[in-house]
Amino acid sequence: MTHDLALVRRLEDANLSAWPSETVLKDGDWVIRLTPGHPSRRINSFYALNPEDDANIEDRFANARAIFQRKTIPAFYRSTPLTSPEIISFLNRTGWRCLDVTHVLTTTLEQPVHPERNTCEFEVSSHLTDPWLSSYVNCSGLTESARPALERILQRVHHPVRFIRILEDGSCIGTAAIILDNEWAGLFEIAVHPSARGKGVGKQIIAASLVEAKAAGSSKAWLQVVEDNHPAYAIYKAFGFRYQYDYAYWQPADSVKDEA
Repeated sequence: MTHDLALVRRLEDANLSAWPSETVLKDGDWVIRLTPGHPSRRINSFYALNPEDDANIEDRFANARAIFQRKTIPAFYRSTPLTSPEIISFLNRTGWRCLDVTHVLTTTLEQPVHPERNTCEFEVSSHLTDPWLSSYVNCSGLTESARPALERILQRVHHPVRFIRILEDGSCIGTAAIILDNEWAGLFEIAVHPSARGKGVGKQIIAASLVEAKAAGSSKAWLQVVEDNHPAYAIYKAFGFRYQYDYAYWQPADSVKDEA
């Protein structure tokens, strides 16, 4: 499949700024992201942003792994269409294992977005609040120990953000965070409380998020969904999201798999 590499680069840059790591190091067009205390591979991995920058692969991988080791963080490589065939060959040849594959989806906001019918209350804030953080931890299953790192991540976001909570009888049953990056709105931290799953709450979250994004001036939206999350994928497709590309995380064969 042929990808629009300019779009891939735009969305990878959006991902970098929307979910900022504690430390970002550059090696040419390679990026090394480190965030101790948070389990997300998105902010604890390294990757290339230019398929032509694939010189000295072995040495650069060794250098990146040494950096992760010094921080006592598991090393993961993130492959995208911007990863050269030579790097993929190196990963396969040296025993790196391909883990979860994630789809990146986009949609336009040219047509009006009609909110889903519901009896729930929507709460939207342009600032990070303790109730939103607590709600996300409760809905997503993120451990309390990772909450401080998540708070620091969100406080580092330089773009405008809309934090959404869906409330039913006073209790939060769903969350989302919309990162407004010029014409693009990135949908993150979409979570539904286990007790509310299968009841249409996910549709309400996406509808509310797209309404807020359009009201804020965005003309396009994007999000990420793990390949085997078929229920979520179906919801996103119903709202006009279409596949653009995949990314995957790779782990060295001599390390223990991080289940986070």
